[in-house]
Amino acid sequence: MTGTQRYGIRLDEGQVSLIWSFLVSIFCIGGMLGSLLAEQMCKKYGRKQCLLLNNLPAILAAVLMVLSQRAVSFEMIMVARLLYGINTGVGVTLHPMYLVECAPKNLRGTVGVMVATFCSLGKFIGQLLGIGELLGTEERWVWLLGFSGFAALLQLSTLPLLPESPRYLLLNRRDHQGYDRAAKRLWGARDYSVDTKEMLQERTALQDIKVHTVMELLLSRSMRWPVLTIIATFSALQLSGINAVYFYSMDVFKAAGIRDQQLRYVALGMGLCEVASSLGCAIAVGFIGRKALLLWGYIGVGVTQMLLTITLNLQVEQLSTCNHLLMFSSVTKAPE
Repeated sequence: MTGTQRYGIRLDEGQVSLIWSFLVSIFCIGGMLGSLLAEQMCKKYGRKQCLLLNNLPAILAAVLMVLSQRAVSFEMIMVARLLYGINTGVGVTLHPMYLVECAPKNLRGTVGVMVATFCSLGKFIGQLLGIGELLGTEERWVWLLGFSGFAALLQLSTLPLLPESPRYLLLNRRDHQGYDRAAKRLWGARDYSVDTKEMLQERTALQDIKVHTVMELLLSRSMRWPVLTIIATFSALQLSGINAVYFYSMDVFKAAGIRDQQLRYVALGMGLCEVASSLGCAIAVGFIGRKALLLWGYIGVGVTQMLLTITLNLQVEQLSTCNHLLMFSSVTKAPE
């Protein structure tokens, strides 16, 4: 419809699929850019200031999303998706950092684990808002895509009430008075001299460590196993298929034979399963351990992928058999 109204041409199915794929993938490009910018931004401006500035791309993206329908412009959606990706890349990097640094020492592990749970909860809320009874309609879909702007406005109005990260104030700015004020607001009137001593010792130790380039890090024998562990962990996560399921969930479920009227509810159930599993892992990690939980998770993913491959092949074979039977029956009935 956009091509007909604006350019007077009718896009074929391949061109529409290409535009749709670019709309989906440009979010990941923005996320990569945002994650690369986050480190330098947080060192220069601080955790809190960066989080505040990070709301501006989300608000601008929301405005573009809401206006894209009236402007009949998929280009505005592309730019908005790119901005959303940058916002997400910066947020995913800085939010856990800010929360863990602000949390008391005895709660830092729990706070770090719960970050993933709240990310899953955010996905579920987005899927819930996307059902037909709420914002998943032809008239209201732009408000669904622009909903992140409301969350950004909420953070922009409430985050100034919170203090800066005590760790950043002490180690980066060397603002001891600001550190004391932030620590008292976050950790109360308890004695936190032990935390202060540990952070100062860490800063002293880091001053003697040479900053390595990426190539030096990859070629270093002492860092070989940590680097391989990180690469294997994140590669397995990316190759597990979770991104394809989320970005193309409607197409995946449709190909599985689920009716159009039930697609959104199935996606909603998938999001709810992720919230439940994430919460379960946050509780179980203290009893099972990180390594064992990660290993059993990979085993579960591997078994699930094998079952999925087998069932998809059986589905194709059954469809082929049914087509042959229908063709045979039509041939045998032809002389009549």
